[in-house]
Amino acid sequence: FFVRKGTGTPLVLVHGASPGACALVNWGANIDFFADAGFAVYAADQPGFGNTDNPQDNSLEYRVRHTRAFIDTMGLDRYVLMGNSQGSYIVARLALEDPRVEKFVLVSSGTLAPPGTSPKAEEMAREHSARLA
Repeated sequence: FFVRKGTGTPLVLVHGASPGACALVNWGANIDFFADAGFAVYAADQPGFGNTDNPQDNSLEYRVRHTRAFIDTMGLDRYVLMGNSQGSYIVARLALEDPRVEKFVLVSSGTLAPPGTSPKAEEMAREHSARLA
């Protein structure tokens, strides 16, 4: 399940993982606003949330792959990302790994680089931490 509304710069909204989370619960009040502001808004339910089936793999890594596959299926050459809560982790990963990302916004993120999700993500987290020290 996904919502697409508006025209203009593609904006992909990625919801979090709290109970009851889905594209319309997390982003429903904002979809019209962003569409009216000149964005082509894409908001999809993550696997196991909203109107999707429960996947066999519930890992964040699977959710990153799923989101990337959604973006590829939509045929987006360049796009902006916005993630909420655990969706912010997915957005941060895509922003670091996909050169098509123009800009990104992280909302209430508490999970930017959990250990063990990806060797590249762990390396980037270490480098970022060193720069902040």
